[in-house]
Amino acid sequence: VAIDRLSSESSDYLVLDLIGQGAFAKVAKCVKSATNETVAVKIRKKRSATEAEEEDAILQKLRAFDPDTWHFVRWDSSFIYKAHLCQEFELLDMNLKEFVNMRHTSSLPLRDIRPILHQVATALQLLKSLGISHSDLKPENIMLVDHVRQPLKIKLIDFGSACDASKAEQGSCIQHRWYRAPETILGLPCNEAIDMWSLGCIAAELFLGFPLYPGSCDYERIWKITQTQGQLPGYFLSYGHKIKESILAIKCDRHTFANWPRPPVASQLGECLCAAHTGAAFIFPLRLNKMSGHRDIAIHSTRSPTISR
Repeated sequence: VAIDRLSSESSDYLVLDLIGQGAFAKVAKCVKSATNETVAVKIRKKRSATEAEEEDAILQKLRAFDPDTWHFVRWDSSFIYKAHLCQEFELLDMNLKEFVNMRHTSSLPLRDIRPILHQVATALQLLKSLGISHSDLKPENIMLVDHVRQPLKIKLIDFGSACDASKAEQGSCIQHRWYRAPETILGLPCNEAIDMWSLGCIAAELFLGFPLYPGSCDYERIWKITQTQGQLPGYFLSYGHKIKESILAIKCDRHTFANWPRPPVASQLGECLCAAHTGAAFIFPLRLNKMSGHRDIAIHSTRSPTISR
């Protein structure tokens, strides 16, 4: 149902345009009558009330920190309108995917990738310190603040899938499928390191111009991961809740995956990055590691000269 106006106890909101839509919410560009400023309002679907409350709890924790310093979207308030939970945020410019497309290219130069990664890693560092996993890191959730007046300044958005990392439900379907960590695919316990896997996938995609691990199913993605990263650790296969599904997929789809395009192995990716620029090799090994413990260390590397210079 189209909504042209929203109301809270403190202000009315004139809806100008629908700027985003997902499975659980719509995002509208609005004019806030109380201040005459243009804002973004996320309108949650009624059936997602529990998830909306959990997101509000995460946003409350983040409120103690400066969103400009830590590179996450500023949340101003939440209110109920006709049984929908609505969340008011600052209005940002465009997402990273739109930014790349706007430049009529499939990739970005390393000089642009570095500051983007630095800012996202800074946001993830804060989330880790709070014991929070974003759980849905993808180019669409990385926003340019103002690509004209503040080039390459970004903020992390959409905490609808974020959760307390210590309470993450094992085997739950989280993360966008192209940026899904091996432990998520196999149903292993997860923590904040899954966000670093996603960041590694995004970093390589921005540089190479294509996603590393697309696929029609999780088994295809696991197959591609092992082709680039080598065999997964034994405990991944022993304790993953979803490993039986993957083994079944091997038996059912053996004739299919023989025809899948083989991705470049990790060493080839590293050579490709090094050939393009001596500082580019950090993108792949630093963040895209099948071992979550090693991946986690990368959060503390946001000030590496390789990234920031």
